[in-house]
Amino acid sequence: MEGLIERARRTFRALRHRNYRLFFVGQGLSLIGTWAQQVAMGWLTWRLTGSPFLLGVVAFSGNAGMLFLGTFAGVMVDRVDRRRALLLTQSLLMLQAAVLTVITFLGIVTVAHLIALALFLSVVQVFDVVLRQSSYVHFVGDRADLPNAIALNSMMVNGARVIGPALAGLVLAVTGEAVCFAINALSFVAVLASLLPHGLAGARAHRAGPAGGRASSRGPATRLGSRPPVRCSGSWRRCRSRSCRTAR
Repeated sequence: MEGLIERARRTFRALRHRNYRLFFVGQGLSLIGTWAQQVAMGWLTWRLTGSPFLLGVVAFSGNAGMLFLGTFAGVMVDRVDRRRALLLTQSLLMLQAAVLTVITFLGIVTVAHLIALALFLSVVQVFDVVLRQSSYVHFVGDRADLPNAIALNSMMVNGARVIGPALAGLVLAVTGEAVCFAINALSFVAVLASLLPHGLAGARAHRAGPAGGRASSRGPATRLGSRPPVRCSGSWRRCRSRSCRTAR
């Protein structure tokens, strides 16, 4: 029994980090809601039009962002604050799901709305995916646990692919598409809440700096937590201070 518990601890060791644990739970719920919404959008498109062509157009619109912007998303993400950008993308995704819920509940949704919202979703998602994948190193305090965090993320993504469509099928059979969209909108509350404690803790540590003083918020070196550059007026042979040697 003890061996089984120890094996479980090793398997899920990345979850011992509070920031990653919060993000893992919140993102898992959000991905389940996203897959439920995708199934409901396809079902709603078919119910409104009965057209295989338009069903394909909506499905293509939901993946067009990754096709056309995936190459450039990583370059753009490297130039922004990842936590704030994640909060923005998750908020936009929640807004998209909320709009879809309202227009579907009111019965004014059309296939044009579905295409536009699917396209909007795909554009935001391409940046959201890159941001999430590049943020694990900041959620996990110990670099040795980073491979485990990536593996757990893969398990979470594939688990959501199974649970989300199954949940959508049950909801569609009992109620309708609007409830699926509402579930997705509410699921983003969990991931947004998981980002806030990390951001507040990170902001406090960032303002305090490594020695308790105020650190500058500018420059990539400060954002990554490394030492700020130190300028030396003399040559390397003449400068014997420890700070200059460290900077060089």
